[in-house]
Amino acid sequence: MPTLNEYTSVGTVPLQIPSDMFSMTIRIWGAGGGGEHIENSGIVRPGFNGGDSSFLGFTGEGGGGGGRNADNSTTKNAAGLGGQAIDGANWEFYGASVALINGADGQVPDGSTTTTTTATLYERIAIERYVNTNPSSPYFGDNFSSTAAPPDTDWAFDEEQGFAFINQPPNTSEIIDDEDNDQSDADRPYSGGIGFVYTDQTQIPADLDTRPMYALSNGSDTKWSINPTADIAADNSYSLIQADPIFWMPLEDLTVTTEVETTTGSVSNPQGGVGGTLGGLDSKDGGNGASDQVTFYSSMFHLFNDSTNTNIVTSSSADITVVTENQTAPGGLPCATSSFYKRYGIFFNFPYDDQFYSFTLLSFDQQAAGGSTIGPFTFAGTSNKTRFGIKTYFCRIGVNSYIRRHTFQTTGKKSALRGSGGGGSAHVRAFIDRETFESHPNYALGQSYNVTVGAGGQRGVGTQNPQGQNTAYSRAQNGERGRVEVEFIIQSSALLKDGPNNQEGTTQLLAGQGVTLEWITGGDNGDGTFLLQDGLTLQEVLNNSQLTVFPNETTTYTIVTSGLGGTATSDLVVEVYQVPTLQVTFPTSTDWSVNFDLNVETNYANAAVTATYIARYFDDTEETFVVNGTPNSSASIQEDLVQNLATEISWTPLGPETIDVTVSISGTGGIVTETATVTVNIDRLPDNINIPDSLDQIPLDEVEAPEDDVVVSDPITITGIDIPVEIKASLPIQVRFDDDDPLLETSWNDVQEI
Repeated sequence: MPTLNEYTSVGTVPLQIPSDMFSMTIRIWGAGGGGEHIENSGIVRPGFNGGDSSFLGFTGEGGGGGGRNADNSTTKNAAGLGGQAIDGANWEFYGASVALINGADGQVPDGSTTTTTTATLYERIAIERYVNTNPSSPYFGDNFSSTAAPPDTDWAFDEEQGFAFINQPPNTSEIIDDEDNDQSDADRPYSGGIGFVYTDQTQIPADLDTRPMYALSNGSDTKWSINPTADIAADNSYSLIQADPIFWMPLEDLTVTTEVETTTGSVSNPQGGVGGTLGGLDSKDGGNGASDQVTFYSSMFHLFNDSTNTNIVTSSSADITVVTENQTAPGGLPCATSSFYKRYGIFFNFPYDDQFYSFTLLSFDQQAAGGSTIGPFTFAGTSNKTRFGIKTYFCRIGVNSYIRRHTFQTTGKKSALRGSGGGGSAHVRAFIDRETFESHPNYALGQSYNVTVGAGGQRGVGTQNPQGQNTAYSRAQNGERGRVEVEFIIQSSALLKDGPNNQEGTTQLLAGQGVTLEWITGGDNGDGTFLLQDGLTLQEVLNNSQLTVFPNETTTYTIVTSGLGGTATSDLVVEVYQVPTLQVTFPTSTDWSVNFDLNVETNYANAAVTATYIARYFDDTEETFVVNGTPNSSASIQEDLVQNLATEISWTPLGPETIDVTVSISGTGGIVTETATVTVNIDRLPDNINIPDSLDQIPLDEVEAPEDDVVVSDPITITGIDIPVEIKASLPIQVRFDDDDPLLETSWNDVQEI
């Protein structure tokens, strides 16, 4: 849920902008100006200006006090001026949606024309955030728009009202939903409007950016599309119902301001100006000025010399003038109200509008003006009542008399004592998304900025109350106190990890093992959280929970959460390490001096692939040859890597006789080894050998010594053997090889005697 910060106390406090803010809505009301009061004595008491409320460069000015001019000078019955709404930081230039609504002037007593500003906010539709990835929903996979990540939304649209809804409202027959188009009330519970759309393009303001929506149908289903061409290409069972858009969605907030001029004649009760505000929200109005309905508590004091029929002292409260009439009237006149009797002429310094005011005697002394206290004393009544004054009569012991003191109350209309109303405050409404906020050069996320709430303008106050007491009194009203609201929507966030190992992004396990997925989501993600496997929804899950899974192969798990704060995703790649596999065919034998191929096919051997050759010779010596192959690139992805691990054997007259071959592969999933012995085929028998007949050339008689002579046989040819031959003879002979020069003694070699 959005976080609402409300400020109603007068003063200034800091507010930190969350670093993970997705968007913010600011609502500012200045304070209303105080109403003007006119004292009973006619003294003008102007109202005071309402205080300004502000935040982030926005200011909702307070309304002016009634009887107070723009320059703060005072003039009786000057209208309290309406406050002005100000975007001092030029947020609208940087892309914020800003509504500035000024307050109305207060009314003045003798008639005025005031302009009252009201505004209606049409908020941009944010339906793309409502992602329906719940496979159990009948609306799973709804294709609302053609984007890289389509929002697949449950939503509805009221054609008559021009509002889009998150879900279908009950009892509204004009609803067209996105999937079954049955207009039933049972589709989904209504959860609130989310924006305004225009059904008539001619109604769209010229400077408002909108996005058209088209209606597609496959005969049984109707859905809306932002990009019909792409949607039809994705599912050609749908086609356009009509070529023109069905409606247009604003891409920005729109505030429609309405100004109403009201002209009044003379008013009895001058009203405070109406504060600027949006429809449905309270305004902060100026205080009413003093009305023409007044009450006076008046009194007079009288000392009279009965012997000389002269006044000694006559005094009264400041709002009246009292005259002692018929001072020489004879004593002993009967108690009555006659024009020639002793009486008091009471004249109002500020006359009533007419003679229909009320007069009430509140008290009188039990003492004559001349000093006698012998009574009883009585009030005889009044006469000659006009808007300007009235006559009062008193008696002592049943005869006409003056009296020492009396007080009375009059109540009625006195237009001259009306005061002007205070001005209404201004209102600011601004919507700032994260991108806009970050683009402003004067502000930064995570920093604190002052919120100021203006004090209500105080009404004008007199120094005396109607009883003449020196205490504050006013018939006007105070202006309303200011207010600031700052509503933050926090970015949706998601983190999926291997809980026990606290691994994010990628984790590893061997095939057959399990991994505990743990996820934490946050922000304004009230639309739900879903767990996906390789892009397909597994199930809807709690916002914060865990689940153990046993993947057989490398799998990508994803947490998707969405709401007012947008959509957030977090992936965890679970690399499932497989046991390396090896396919190799060893030769059983090879001919001497012939090297052989050793082709191997490996998978999951991401550490090492080697072939080790041990050549064993006739003289019991051995030589080792190692061939390092190319490992597989992954222990979890099959790639069927084939390579030849052949080597060059050192062939000598001594062999080798056998070759032991070992192929070893290793990876994260383990080690695999295969071994074989390759026999070397050595041809020890000649294919051809000729032995010349030379017996006649060798003496047979061993006793008889022949003459010294050299007997040379015909060449002896030996072919088809792999290794050198030893020549042995039973008699001492010498041999030479191939074409060595027979005349050279060095060409002849002794042979081993048998």
